[in-house]
Amino acid sequence: MERSPLPWLATAARLVLGGVLPVAGALELPDPDTAVRAVHRRGAARRGRGGHRLSPRGDTGAMTTSTLTRARTRFPSAVLVAVGLAAGFGVAQGTGVRALGGAVFALGGLAAAWLWVQRRGWAVALGLGALYVGAFVLAHVLALGMGMAAWLAVSLVTIAAAGVTWAVADRPRPGAGA
Repeated sequence: MERSPLPWLATAARLVLGGVLPVAGALELPDPDTAVRAVHRRGAARRGRGGHRLSPRGDTGAMTTSTLTRARTRFPSAVLVAVGLAAGFGVAQGTGVRALGGAVFALGGLAAAWLWVQRRGWAVALGLGALYVGAFVLAHVLALGMGMAAWLAVSLVTIAAAGVTWAVADRPRPGAGA
């Protein structure tokens, strides 16, 4: 009997949106006025009435190199950790193919590891990688060994791993500038 891929695709989409949308909103909480002004400036630039706009050559105008670096690396690696663990579980459950869920888990971990190396170096990346794999193992221990519901075990370890990842790799460092 052939299974339709639609249910597991819908599950994966829900898991991604369930992780990305709250994080995107949370990133705007420290200064919501800045977020509103940025949206207004983008609209004005499109209509040709002021606002910062890149030149046709791709000049960045008055943006400094450090601003550009922060803009490129601001995506939180904790989101990749959460999506890797939760979506990997969802894909494995939805399709019944554990290897496919493992591939999603591995891709999330590799993407997060790339950010960790860029931001904090190899030592932190190896430590957070061990945490990521440890969370995966702990979810199995909680579900299989302790009899906890699988979705609850995955949810708990995902929240814990993403929280530690944010604290270690994504939280702004004191004295790093605005």
